[in-house]
Amino acid sequence: MPFIETAYLGSPGAPVFDDADNVHHCSMIRVRVVGTGNLLATLYNMEEEFSEIIDPIVMATTNPNIAERLTNFGEQRISLRLETTEIDEIFRITRISFYLKQLWTSLPG
Repeated sequence: MPFIETAYLGSPGAPVFDDADNVHHCSMIRVRVVGTGNLLATLYNMEEEFSEIIDPIVMATTNPNIAERLTNFGEQRISLRLETTEIDEIFRITRISFYLKQLWTSLPG
């Protein structure tokens, strides 16, 4: 089944944070997608030990809107996996936006 996975935000391939060792909170993702079926979204930390399953995005072949999904995920590095699970479901993503805020400068403890 088709899927995409973003680079880990904060890693050398995706330097979107000023300091990658800080802990960030992801409060929302926005995805501009067209296709057929349901797009399943999951946020992961770098070790893929923790994850958050986000509400599915119902896709349409003509969709002028950007899908918004609220999240509550806090980690040092975050990756997003978007996938379909049924036969003949396809998608085309043209934009992904993450809404992040720095929580701490290091992990507690």
